[in-house]
Amino acid sequence: MSSLTAIDMFSGAGGLSLGLKSAGFSVVGAIENDGLACETYRMNNPDTTLFNQDVRDLSPEEVAAILDISQGELDLIAGCPKTTLSSTHQLRCWSLHDVTGFTVEFH
Repeated sequence: MSSLTAIDMFSGAGGLSLGLKSAGFSVVGAIENDGLACETYRMNNPDTTLFNQDVRDLSPEEVAAILDISQGELDLIAGCPKTTLSSTHQLRCWSLHDVTGFTVEFH
């Protein structure tokens, strides 16, 4: 039986990818635009293709071609908001517009 496949959007350092792998998923790709988070992700997930760019600059067709997956071969597109959104210290550093804009675009 082949494993379920997933892409981790807004992957950060890879916490969600770790959980997905623990649940039996094969994480075939990840997308994160923060360079420092990408460095950590790459160290922890060397076999996962990582897109170090803004998700809005990628097309589904481009991602599918790079990952060599066809329609119907991907089981899950997963994503989590930044954990800094739950930090009271970090929230003071964000404007309401930033948080609202991120939330709207995340949905």
